[in-house]
Amino acid sequence: MVESTVTKRSVFRDLSLWALLISNLITIAFALIEGWNILAVLWVYWLQSVSIGIISFIRILSLKWISTKGYKSNSPYEKATTSGVITFALFFLAHFGIFHLAYLSFISSGLELGTNVQKLPPYDFTFILISGGIFFLNHLFSYFRNKPKNNEIQNFGKIFIFPYIRIIPMHLTILTGAFLLQLNSSTPLILFFLILKTIVDLLTHMFEHNGIYKSEGVVPNEISN
Repeated sequence: MVESTVTKRSVFRDLSLWALLISNLITIAFALIEGWNILAVLWVYWLQSVSIGIISFIRILSLKWISTKGYKSNSPYEKATTSGVITFALFFLAHFGIFHLAYLSFISSGLELGTNVQKLPPYDFTFILISGGIFFLNHLFSYFRNKPKNNEIQNFGKIFIFPYIRIIPMHLTILTGAFLLQLNSSTPLILFFLILKTIVDLLTHMFEHNGIYKSEGVVPNEISN
């Protein structure tokens, strides 16, 4: 019971969570004020996904100690080598980049799967880029806010896979909305999917910083020094 109370309190005190909520609310406000269609929304959240990939790339490069649970039995952790970290970071960047290039080709075509989604006027991209920039700053703030100490151990595999766990539910929500909204691109429906996406975004953020990226231990001082 005490642990549950502490967890709830820590969630409400998570400034990065509140910043993420505000970022989503700003995007919703832009969507309502500018009368965005679903294509504009997809652009914004594609930019957010790219931001998550960039921050994940930085997180990998900053690894000091990694957990070897599951693939090494002689030690529960080991010091990350510079060459190993760079190789791993570049592999992640290429893998994540290919995924987003495919997604980019889909949305840059203007969702040609349907007829009700129109191309965006040039001025809309100003607000799209502003929203994307806000999300980037949010995720950068979250990274520094939740950055593990250098002597904390992080799981190699989880760091690679979690960016996908972080973005796939978010994009499945919006892509589902994209298909449905091609039949009816009304503002209430777009607002519904924006709110649903925001909820998914907040839940995956909490799971990220209380689960996947949770330290798997602290390297003893005599080893870390």
